[in-house]
Amino acid sequence: MESKNLIHAYSLGCLGKENFDEMVSIIDKKELFEYQELGEYQNLAALLPAILNMEMPSSEVKDKVAMKLYSLQEELKKKTAIETPEKLLAQHQKINRQSAAEVLKTLAPESDEDDITSIFDNIPKNEIKQISDDEIATIEREFQFVPSPVTKPELINIPEQTKENQDNLHRNTIQDSDDTEFEVVSPNQPDAELVPPPQQTETKGHVIPDLSKEKTFEDIPQASIPAYELDKLMEQDPELKLSRDKYKPKYTAEARKRRSSGGVVLFILFLFLLIAASAAAYLKYTGVVKGYENKIKELNSEVVSLQTQLSNEETMKSIMDSQGIFVAELSSADFNSKAEAKVFLSGEKGEALFRLSGLPVLTGEGVYKIWINPGNKLEYVVSFDAEGSPFMLTATLSKEWIKSGAEIRITEEIKTEAGRQGEKVVLQGTVR
Repeated sequence: MESKNLIHAYSLGCLGKENFDEMVSIIDKKELFEYQELGEYQNLAALLPAILNMEMPSSEVKDKVAMKLYSLQEELKKKTAIETPEKLLAQHQKINRQSAAEVLKTLAPESDEDDITSIFDNIPKNEIKQISDDEIATIEREFQFVPSPVTKPELINIPEQTKENQDNLHRNTIQDSDDTEFEVVSPNQPDAELVPPPQQTETKGHVIPDLSKEKTFEDIPQASIPAYELDKLMEQDPELKLSRDKYKPKYTAEARKRRSSGGVVLFILFLFLLIAASAAAYLKYTGVVKGYENKIKELNSEVVSLQTQLSNEETMKSIMDSQGIFVAELSSADFNSKAEAKVFLSGEKGEALFRLSGLPVLTGEGVYKIWINPGNKLEYVVSFDAEGSPFMLTATLSKEWIKSGAEIRITEEIKTEAGRQGEKVVLQGTVR
């Protein structure tokens, strides 16, 4: 089989024993082998369960499998009913009898099965050997008890009477039920008395004070007496209280109070520093956030201005491309005013573009309004707020209003007063 076919079958786990051994031998020999291709096919084989759709068996296949299982169950019931416990017991008894007969045949191969009991009849009964008195005496001498020597420790103040009887032995006779005498050897020497070593109180020139009446348990740092029991004892014995006061620790309740107050001060200082650091971090990040918000507002205003400029440019282009273009220049009656305006109108599309500059910025409810008088009636066009720099404004009006000789006015008014012209005219001009 080629190596590629082996790789394909090995990835899917479909190799036989011979081909699998061949594949393993190729890998063990470290020959030129497509390991990358093998890995890719193994990845594909691992993805097969997720790629392929599961096919559910049909109802007919399910019915066949169920009927097969039911039939197998019935067959098992029939077999168990035939093999009754009596039959099994008889089989076991037969096997036991056969095994016993085979064992007896191995013990007495020449005899028949009927003469098996003759083997046991040939054994002599009451065959007891008589032992003579000389043999009994020999056995007694061989098994006579002799104690092993014991190494005795050095003793102090051993009595002299024990030294005189050191080598004497006492022999006792013990008779059993058959009147046989056994000579038992036992030591007659009594055990030596162990004398304790001399106490320190017996040495000369050394006086040990009697400490039985001293109450020295308070000297131990880890005294195991509870506090409440110790207080009771001190109330009963004033000397005990004096001895305890003698060994009181150097630090007192005031020292403990100073230590605890110092810990509280350190904790408060740490808390204050933590709050100060948190406040500084909050203020710092708040300033950063406000700076970003201002930048966002500036960018939004720039975007709005660019959109307005683009819209104005598109309107200007639309007006210039149309037919019937009219122009008007607006000026102020006040010679000291720097306000001016240029107007481009399209009679074909009914659009107007105003380029304004020099208008003062109004405060409060003030607003600028544009009016046009095509004949005998003044028509309202649009209202706006002035900006500090020159700006452009677009408006849509009726085509009938756009004609030569029409008068355009810009007035300063209040927002709420709509529908009528104000008294203060800022700019005015005629369409040409």
